Amino acid sequence: MTASSFPAMTADLWKQLETANRVVNVGVRSVSDVAHYGVQDYWELPFQGGGNAGDCEDYVLQKRQMLLARGVPMAALSIALVKTAWGEEHAVLLVRSAQGDYVLDNLTPWIKPWTAVSYNWIKWQSGDNPEVWVRPPVR
Repeated sequence: MTASSFPAMTADLWKQLETANRVVNVGVRSVSDVAHYGVQDYWELPFQGGGNAGDCEDYVLQKRQMLLARGVPMAALSIALVKTAWGEEHAVLLVRSAQGDYVLDNLTPWIKPWTAVSYNWIKWQSGDNPEVWVRPPVR
């Protein structure tokens, strides 16, 4: 997909991103899958079946679901896998717009361009097919 096929970063879209990021970051209690479900990795929507708790990918799923419900196209929402400065694997939501790609993260209330976030980027979902994972471009 080309940048022009993604939604424009309007004031309304920015407000939707801020709302989803804030509501999920505040409303979900951070807990590991092992502590919550007794397994190493389990993906669940915290507000639907996860008891308002989850780990990083659960925050991402909930934010994505909220934005989809508000009309943001699926092709503009990608789960991205990163490595933190302390070496932990982490998931964030990447929102693609005609003006660039922005990160919604449960570790911060701030929404930033993906190039301004200090993670080592591993891979993210393709906008054309969420079943396909691609390597991010070099920054």
